[in-house]
Order: sequence, then C-alpha cells, then structure tokens
Amino acid sequence: MFLSMMLKENSSKICRFLLSMLPLLFFYACKKSSSTDEAVNPIQSITATTEQPTPVSGMILTKGIFKKEIISQGIVKAVAQSEVVFPVDGIIEKILIQTGQRVKRGSLLAQLDSFKFQNERDLLQQQILKARIQLEAKMLSLGYKLEDSLTIDQKLWRNIQIESNLPNLKLQLQMAEHQLSRMSIRAPLSGVVADLEAQAGNPTTNFGKLCTIIDDHKLEVQFPILETELASAKIGSSITAFPLSDPERKINGVVKSINPKVDANGMIRVRAELNGSFRGLLNGMKIRIQLAQNLPNFFIIPKTAVVDRQGKLAAFLYKNGKAHWNYVQIAHENTTEYAIGESELNTGDTIIISNTFDLANLESVSLDSISTGLLPELPLAVE
Repeated sequence: MFLSMMLKENSSKICRFLLSMLPLLFFYACKKSSSTDEAVNPIQSITATTEQPTPVSGMILTKGIFKKEIISQGIVKAVAQSEVVFPVDGIIEKILIQTGQRVKRGSLLAQLDSFKFQNERDLLQQQILKARIQLEAKMLSLGYKLEDSLTIDQKLWRNIQIESNLPNLKLQLQMAEHQLSRMSIRAPLSGVVADLEAQAGNPTTNFGKLCTIIDDHKLEVQFPILETELASAKIGSSITAFPLSDPERKINGVVKSINPKVDANGMIRVRAELNGSFRGLLNGMKIRIQLAQNLPNFFIIPKTAVVDRQGKLAAFLYKNGKAHWNYVQIAHENTTEYAIGESELNTGDTIIISNTFDLANLESVSLDSISTGLLPELPLAVE
C-alpha cells in the first residue's frame, strides 16, 4: 500500500517537470530553425553574385620597324691626346702646371736647366764672329771686298768659306739654338693636364714622361661587337651611350670607323664619336653602348603582353569581352618590346597589354584603354 502511494506521487512530479520543460524545448527548436535559415542565406547570396571582368588595356596590332638592340661595353677615349715626354736628358728646373689644369696649345709646361746649351750657343756665336773676321781678311788679301762674294768665282768663294770654317760653325749654332728651345717644354695641344709624374729638381731620366694633355672637348668610345652583329654596325649608324656612373643619362653618338679585322675572340673593334655634353665623362671611363638595328615588317608588342604558360609563350587577344590566348614565337627583343615571329596574330587584332600575369583563357575582361602602338593610349568612350 505504501509502495503504491510512492509511485503515484513520483509519477505526478515527473509529469509536472515535463510540462514545465515544453516551452523551453519549443523556444530552442524555433531558434535552431532560424539559425539554419540564416546560415543558408550567405551561400545563396554568394552563388547569386555575378563575376566581375578583369580591367585591361589593349593595343591594335600593326606591322612596323623593330629596333633590335645590340648591347656592348666600351671605353671613353679622347679623340686627341698627347703624351708630353722630355725631349732631352737634363735637370728639371721648373714645373708650371698641375694635374687637372687646363692649358692652351703652346703654353709653357716646364723648364729644364739650359745652362749647358746657352753656354754652347754663346761660344759658337763668338766663333762665328771670329770666322767672319778671318774670311774678310782673306778676301782683302786677294784684292776683294766682302761685298764682292756674289761677283767673284764661286769656287774660290766656297774654298774661302771652308777655310774659315764658317759654314760648319753656322750649322753648330743652329743645333745649339734648337736644343736650347727644347729646354722649354710647351703644350702640343689645348686640353687638360693628366698623369703628371715629374717633379722639379730631378733628372728627366727618373720619369717616363712629363704628363698627358687630353682634349676633352671631343670624345669617342671604342667598343667590341661580335662578328655575327656586324650587319648592325655601319659607318654613320647611331648609338646611345650610358655611363656606368650615371645609368639614367643618355649620350648620343655616331659610328666613325670599324676595324676590318676579327680578333682571336671573334670580336670586331668599333669606334664611335660622342655628341652633346661630356660633363662627368673621363678618359678611360667604362660606358654601356646600345646599338640599334632596324628590322622591318614585324608585329611589335610590349613585353607586358607576353606570358609564360606551361613553358610556352602566349599573348592574349581581346574578342567580345573575353581573353583568348595565342601561342607566339619571339623573333627579336629589346629592352621593352618583342618582335613576334610565327603566330596566328593578324593585323587589326586587339592584343591585351596589361594585367596579363594571372589572366586565364576565355576569362571575362573589360577594355579600359586602347592604342595603335604608334599613338599614346586613349581611354575608351563610355556609352
């Protein structure tokens, strides 16, 4: 009896507990249903989003002249320069110049000790005076005056001169005066002083030379090219030079000579004269040379238009809002452009020249600007 009453009482409590939990279960079920709906909506939204086309720039293909570049490295040389050597051995008395100084042709550079040759000249002048007196005395002894030298027998006159030793003394005086003039070392040309080695008070034999005079108002560049590149180098061809010390600076030049000989390394020596300002250029300076060869009848496209796809080069054409790739072969290249060889490209095709790196075949694109390759890019009209 007691057990029956306990079961009834517990059953009543369980029922009341379950009834009290029903609202909570209903609320939880509604919330879960709402969360499920909200989770589905973003997926539906993403699925419904329209793919945005990639903005690109284009260029209409036309055939033209491709400027093939040949790159070399040369040495800057002065067209005119002279090593000033000591004409005679002696003691250096004065040096009147310094390295980097500008001098004019004929200006005095250095003075050697000239006592020996001055003394020799003075002695010869005295000997010549004495010989003239002896010659005049001889003429008088023969009944002639010195003024009669043009009218007397020339054989007799020649013998009288030889007997006086006058002709020989005159030759010696000329030599002494010539040697004396060489004691004053003068500039053979106008230019700047370089490689000054000598020092005053020393024998000239201690030095290989006095200095070098460089005319830096006219410079040239000497550079090698391969024999296979000879067709690109013609006398009169234009070059562009870029100093290694200032790579952004351009200096124009013209080929003046081509050495008609191939050296052991298969190289040919070319000489070109530089034009314009030579500010900052020094004799012997290294300089990068760019020589252009004009090659006609090529499609010319910027390097940004060509991509590598699985080891093959391709360019994208714009057709009806899509990017269509075409395999291409590069015939030639320069710093910024390719000359296209065999391909399926045609005149009038629009080639994509920007945003090509991640572009896929048949990807949607929007053409924002277009050019002909000859004119600057122009924005497309907005409809």
